[in-house]
Amino acid sequence: MLLLGLSAALAADPRDFAPIDAVLDPTDVVDVDTGTDPPTLRYAAVVWPGVVSSDGAAVFTFGRVVVSHDVIAHGARPFVLLSQSDAVVSARVDVSATGVAGGPGGFAGGPTPEQNGLGPGGGRAHVTYSGLYGGSGGGFGGAGGAAGAHFYVQGGLGGATYGDLASALQGGSGGASSYYELGGGGGGAFELGALGPVTLTSTSSLLANGAPGQRLNIYGASGGGSGGALFVHGYGGAAEGLIQARGGAGGAGYYDGAGGGGGRVLLRGFAFVTTVADVAPGPPGALTPTIAPPWPASAGVVQVELLPDHDEDGFAVDTDCDDRDPAIPGLEVACNGLDDDCDRATPDAPDGDGDGVDTCADCDDGDPARMPGSAEVPCDGLDNDCNTHTPDAEGCDDPTPTGESPTGESPCDSPVPAPRPFTDPGCSCGSTPGPAGLGALLAFAVTAAGRRRSPGRGTPPPPAPPPARSRGA
Repeated sequence: MLLLGLSAALAADPRDFAPIDAVLDPTDVVDVDTGTDPPTLRYAAVVWPGVVSSDGAAVFTFGRVVVSHDVIAHGARPFVLLSQSDAVVSARVDVSATGVAGGPGGFAGGPTPEQNGLGPGGGRAHVTYSGLYGGSGGGFGGAGGAAGAHFYVQGGLGGATYGDLASALQGGSGGASSYYELGGGGGGAFELGALGPVTLTSTSSLLANGAPGQRLNIYGASGGGSGGALFVHGYGGAAEGLIQARGGAGGAGYYDGAGGGGGRVLLRGFAFVTTVADVAPGPPGALTPTIAPPWPASAGVVQVELLPDHDEDGFAVDTDCDDRDPAIPGLEVACNGLDDDCDRATPDAPDGDGDGVDTCADCDDGDPARMPGSAEVPCDGLDNDCNTHTPDAEGCDDPTPTGESPTGESPCDSPVPAPRPFTDPGCSCGSTPGPAGLGALLAFAVTAAGRRRSPGRGTPPPPAPPPARSRGA
């Protein structure tokens, strides 16, 4: 059964425990014994003591957890591994039951012939006809199967479901024993918690399987234990690899044992879960199908609580710095006051030219000479001080007292729309008149010559020619 949603699981908080060391990164296979006082975690020559929590779990806390080598746990208490930052698992963590013994925090199978399995969901034995019945399976997330029997009458009832990882961390229950064999133990309980992201790589495996029922001879076989508990919580990260809390198979005999029910898995706080947790029930024994077969066990429960994605942009709240805006995360937009790419290392107001003024206030972030506070350079066509109210062209066409314009040109050399007399005050600097001055001088000379040739007021007329003489005079 797969459940999606939120619960109020009593997850262990890494901040409530002092770290044993900065990092757990073992160099060899790790052995965890949760039954000693204090509990111990050891590999090679390293031995670290854990603590027992108020609810009876063996807790080991580190600044960071890296599981690159297999971790095998055993003992009476549930196994809890905590990180005060992130956690990465790329190897196997195994809290499965072995034989009649339950895994860490799990319950044993029927310890003597024709005994119920231990635990709240222990398989039930049927002793009305001694030796004519197999053992039933233990229950936890799923119900245990009922045992097979002679004369087409079912044996003991399968173990019931119980518990919820939202309220308590506990393991699976054991299968019932038969007249001849002891029942299989229930899978153990493992919790992995981190304040940061948890990454379960494709090579990782978390196992909390129930043990199979046994068959010591051809007659009645015992029931399998139920699957155990796997609870993983963090803030972000991805879950791949194998996650398995299967029920143990029923023993096969003349009277077959029943399989154990599936366990429980709770994955909380992941951004992505690509794996499918396996909480299948254990199959019944199948040695003699002509005899009344066991009733099947049922599958366990998987609960996945992903981090929310309120704006539905495909990014959960662990990586989405604004889960109200579907455009974030995206490309960084300068000077808008937002962390558009959700990367604090990307500046919202960069300084491209390194002049100490960011691009939001610098009118040319590619030129360190142009920025607020710089002196305005007249007549260069640039806004040097990044102030549009400071004029750049004021006085550019007016000569200086020495006859030089601010651009270095003489006003006498500049083209003018109309000729000016060479006595233009602007040319009093004594420099040689330019083309415009020569033109004006030539025009004046022509005008003066014309006036000398034309009669005007007060000018006597030219003398009259002498009278002509006649031939007869």
